[in-house]
Amino acid sequence: MLKFLKAFLIALSVCVLVVWLVMNYLLPSLIVRAVDSDRLIEILPEQMGQNLLEVRHMIDEHVDEIPQTLDELNYSFDDMIRFIDDIEEKNMKEIYEEITVQDSLTADGAFDIIKSHIMLEGVDLENYRKQFKDQFDKEQFVNALEVANGPALPFSSNVEIVKQVAKRILIQRKTVIETKLDSLRSI
Repeated sequence: MLKFLKAFLIALSVCVLVVWLVMNYLLPSLIVRAVDSDRLIEILPEQMGQNLLEVRHMIDEHVDEIPQTLDELNYSFDDMIRFIDDIEEKNMKEIYEEITVQDSLTADGAFDIIKSHIMLEGVDLENYRKQFKDQFDKEQFVNALEVANGPALPFSSNVEIVKQVAKRILIQRKTVIETKLDSLRSI
């Protein structure tokens, strides 16, 4: 009986590891490939595929603005990736819940909500209120939150997958972003 229990626990551990690897590495990798080619993977719920395509299109629309923003904020590409990593699912959920009860959302209101839930080590977010207000687009902001809160998977899975997809798409465009950033900083 003890051998059976030990074998069962080992098999269970292997299954948990496989699921973790699929959710954290294989699935995001497959999604990035599909999103990058504008194809939706059949294994994904349709809404999630659409949401991830929106993430890619948002990044592509603003890829030219990223170096300018990084330069204005005096951050590197690696800082941006670290900030994405530092955002936690619970913070995104709290922001989403607060935003959804707002009747009218202003740039200042959105910034205050974000600031109350997101803490980045060594960063005083208040220093970036002006840039946020200058670039704030209510529709894009709400859409981004809806992508993370999409019905396709549990909230935490969506947030992690969106983070992984965004990071991988940005990393694919790293050379372009860093080249433009270097040219801005050499002026």
